[in-house]
Amino acid sequence: MIRRALPLVAVLVGCATTPAPTPSSAAVAEPARVVERPSHIAHVNGIDVAWDSFGDPHAPPLLLIMGLGLQMIAWDDAFCEALAARGFYVIRYDNRDVGLSTTFDAYGDPNPLRVFDELRKKRPVRRRTSCATSPTTPPRSSTRPASRPRTSSACRWAA
Repeated sequence: MIRRALPLVAVLVGCATTPAPTPSSAAVAEPARVVERPSHIAHVNGIDVAWDSFGDPHAPPLLLIMGLGLQMIAWDDAFCEALAARGFYVIRYDNRDVGLSTTFDAYGDPNPLRVFDELRKKRPVRRRTSCATSPTTPPRSSTRPASRPRTSSACRWAA
């Protein structure tokens, strides 16, 4: 039985040690170069909002608003250019806490249920007053891919 298995093992070992055939260098295509468009920064009320535009600034404006925490670059350049070719001044931007715009990590994550509860009771919704970070600490302005430290869940809303 061992003599029968020996040729099979030799064939399997030979397959494992034989290098895979490599394509010729002529068949390997050079990857396309990525050219990043420069974005602009609007400084308003202590908040930086990154934005980009396509087309004639005197044309009717078309504002593209990206949702779900995606950056403005999720709007494809070719799509934006096609809209601009149809006579629009296309503007895309990064929402706050996204991409190159200002982030508000020092304030922690919002609690929408608490906000809805306060609104239902017809009370004003107030900013958090006690957090792991000082409430007087200004929001951290950064660009990605910085890590996003979160505050403690011990944050409380003012009554």
